[in-house]
Amino acid sequence: MSLDFSTGLLNCLKCPLTRQPMRMPVLAGDGWTYEFEALLEYVEGKQALSERITSPKTSNPMRYVKLKPNMVVRRLTELCTEWRRTRCAHVTLEQMLRTLTQELSCPITHNLINVPVLAADGCTYEADDVCAWLQYCEEREHPPTSPISQLRLLDLVLIPNYIVTSCTELLQAATGRSGGAASFVQQAESVRPALADTEGTSEDV
Repeated sequence: MSLDFSTGLLNCLKCPLTRQPMRMPVLAGDGWTYEFEALLEYVEGKQALSERITSPKTSNPMRYVKLKPNMVVRRLTELCTEWRRTRCAHVTLEQMLRTLTQELSCPITHNLINVPVLAADGCTYEADDVCAWLQYCEEREHPPTSPISQLRLLDLVLIPNYIVTSCTELLQAATGRSGGAASFVQQAESVRPALADTEGTSEDV
């Protein structure tokens, strides 16, 4: 059962373009995660044909934002690869679920993330929690900083991290828990208007 679960998790973590586990996962403006080189090749191909860049996942126009490394996806991929390499000889399903719960919890509250967004520091947070943190910084007239490192954030753009929702749904199915992951897309989109004034670097391409 442990091997079956790790296989299911690894399938969630595959690049939509290559259908392979990602070595350098980056989050794009459509909220989906891709292998860095595969995404660049896809974009360059569109540009060479003078075509509008659309999401490889949804075919909708792709918002332009600076690509950000999706660190939680990289960590989970490394864990799954190791689990499968050893055929889960040294880890039980319960240990896997505990590790996955830790990785999919918000670094601010340590609660399982329901509406995941990726910030400029490369970390994934619960949308409401990181928005509250940024509001806290603003109210105290402090530069916006990472809740984790306390270093200044290069931008305030928050991007929905859809792949984390897929992993959360898998976790909830394995543990028998239910949450709000099914309505994630609608909830995540509601984050954008609140940050409209800070997303000046984002546009359709």
